[in-house]
Parts: sequence; C-alpha cells; structure tokens
Amino acid sequence: MAEMGYATKEEELFNSISISKIIGDISSSICFKLAKQHSKDPVSIASMLKESISRTSIPGIEKVTADNGYLNFHLDREKYANDTISYVGSMEQEQKQSAKKRVAIVEFPSVNPNKPWHIGHLRNALIGDMVASMLEHSGYKVLRTDYIDDLGLQIAESVWWHIKSNTSLSHGKKFDHWLGEEYVNANKYMEEHKDAHEEVDKVLRLMEQDGTYESKIARELSEACVKAQYETAFSYSIYHDLMVWESDIVRNRFLEKSLELLLHSGSAKKVTGGEYNNCIVIDLSSSASKEFKGLQESVKVLVRSNGVPTYLAKDIAFHMWKFGMIEDTFNYVAFERQPNGKDVY
Repeated sequence: MAEMGYATKEEELFNSISISKIIGDISSSICFKLAKQHSKDPVSIASMLKESISRTSIPGIEKVTADNGYLNFHLDREKYANDTISYVGSMEQEQKQSAKKRVAIVEFPSVNPNKPWHIGHLRNALIGDMVASMLEHSGYKVLRTDYIDDLGLQIAESVWWHIKSNTSLSHGKKFDHWLGEEYVNANKYMEEHKDAHEEVDKVLRLMEQDGTYESKIARELSEACVKAQYETAFSYSIYHDLMVWESDIVRNRFLEKSLELLLHSGSAKKVTGGEYNNCIVIDLSSSASKEFKGLQESVKVLVRSNGVPTYLAKDIAFHMWKFGMIEDTFNYVAFERQPNGKDVY
C-alpha cells in the first residue's frame, strides 16, 4: 500500500515523531491524530497514554511526559551511550572490511578567495573535517578536497578594484584580512558609481581567458588569499589533500568538454531569440524526473549571452570530472607543505 502512495499506520506514527531538545529527546504528536479520530481532547489522551506507558518499562527510555497534547520520551543517556558504543564496536570490523579500497571525496569548506573566514566558514570546515575523519575511521580512503572559486563575480570585483586603485601588496596585514577590506572598499565605490559594474563585467570576461593580465592578477590575489585562509585552517588542525581551482577547470577545457557533452546529448541547447537569446541553457521542464516538477524557474542558464559561463556550468564540469565523465588532464603540483607534514596539491 505504501508503494502506491498510501501510508501504513506505522509510517503515520513515524511521521508524527520529531526530535526536540527542549521538551524531550523524542516528541510525538500522535495524540492530535487520535483526538480527531475519537473526538476527544488531545491533552487528556496524552495524559492517559503517558500513565499507561509509564507503567511499562521501555528499554532506553528513562521517563515519559505529556505536554499540551504531546508525548515526550526522555532517553536513558547512560544506556543509550553504552548501547551505541557497543553497537559501533561490534560493527566496526565488518564496516572497515566493506569500506576497504573504497574512496570517499569530502569537499570543504570552499570559501571565496577574497576574504577571511567568518564563523560560518569555520563551522563548515569543522563539519567537513569531522565527516572525513569518521569515514577514515570506518576504513575508507578519504580525499579531502577544497574547491577554489577564483573566477566568480566577487573575485572580479576584487581584481577590478586592485587594478583601478593600484594598491600595493606590501601592506603589513594578514593577506585575507587586507583583501577583505579592499573588497568592502570596492563595493562602496560601486554603490556610488553605477558605471563601474560594466568595468567589472569586462574584467570578469578577461579573467576567463588564459594569458590576460586580469587572469594573472586574479590567480596571484587568490593564491595569496588561500594561503592566508589556510593559516586559519591550520590553527584548527584542518588539512587538505587536493585543491581544485575553478580557473584550472576552464583552462584545462573541462568546461568546454562538459558543454559539448551536454549539447550533444540534448540536455542543453543554444537558444536563438527571446529572453535567452544566444545563451546556452538547460530546460528542466522537459525532464522526466519528479524532483524538477513545479519549479518557478525551470530554465537554467549555463552560458550567458555575453559568453560568460555561470557558476552552474562550472559546477557541472567539476562534477563530470569527479565521476570520470571527463578525462583528467589536470597537472598536479604541491601548493603548500602543511603543519601535518603533508603537501596539499
């Protein structure tokens, strides 16, 4: 029945359960459903069920409480912790054997290289490092990767401002802090001078082209910023194995190859006329996948009419590389020796 779209009673009960740290470890709203079925007050039903359940010993549950029609189950923390440790210990060797020779790629925190980390970036870095460590402990060979978006609009604004203001790189500050301050100055100027946006767009296009002055400056600023950001990472014992630079995705023709594959397969198309004239787009409204139904914007632009690819286009190329759909033509070099004694490539 469940496969046909009808939920079983067990599924209804499961769906009525939500986790709450305030009123209990597990909270159930089942009393409200029972109240509708039996035309009774959910508060009285919750109280009755609480008394009934409390007379029965449930392994792992310390107590049951009722609050405004909700049933709240409080875990026996000591038993729960011991059972969890025991389970992990019994499964550990089996899991490690099944995970052997399997590779897990954990990508984090992927911060734009024109500013220092803020607390949200640090949070993502810590979560990514924790996930990587858990997978390593489970037997996986883990590749800690970091995606460096050094061709985006924010970088173009930083490059444009650096060229326009002719600022010196010798400033005596931690580089990511200094570059972040310069980015703020750039945006203040752009708010007062609307014509600056056209200049930034020109820099953005030139950054995409190998060998231009703008592409050279973009890489120089980005590399110096990443090294400064990694000083922060190292202070939290966060290390990586591999960096993938967006500019290398473009210059190794990954983007070009991915667009060729998408156009050849019919997944993407070049539009002539209308709102998306001269753009390369993916129209998700024609997809058979249910997850794309009902989208407010079903057309996703991969390459703008001015020839500048979007974030989405580069992300698709990046993931095609991850899945081996595009031949790996990267040249890997040691970027920096980390305090853990390993190079990040």
